[in-house]
Amino acid sequence: MVTPSPEPQIDEIRHAYLHYLLDPLSLRYFEQLNRLKGLADFAAAAPALPLAYKEDLVLLATECLIKAVESRLTRGAENRQAMVDPALPEGFVLTPALSDALA
Repeated sequence: MVTPSPEPQIDEIRHAYLHYLLDPLSLRYFEQLNRLKGLADFAAAAPALPLAYKEDLVLLATECLIKAVESRLTRGAENRQAMVDPALPEGFVLTPALSDALA
C-alpha cells in the first residue's frame, strides 16, 4: 500500500518489490546459504546491524543482495560505490561481493 506523500517514495517501493522477488529465492537456496555461516560472525560484530539480521543468515543474505541490486540500478560508478561502501561497516558483509558479481 502506498500512502499519499508530497514526494514519490520510489526507493521504498523498489526495496519492498525486491523483497517480494528475492525472499523466495533465498529460501529456495537455504542449504547453500548455510555454508556461509562463517560470514555471520563478521556481521554479528557490527554494532549498527539490527538483531534480526544477526540471528538469521537468510535474512542477512537477502538484504545484502537487495542492497547490491539497488546499487547496480543506480547510475554512475561513483553513486554505485557510494551505496556499497556504507553497507560493509553496517554489517551487510556480502553486499560488496554481490554488487561486483552482478556486473
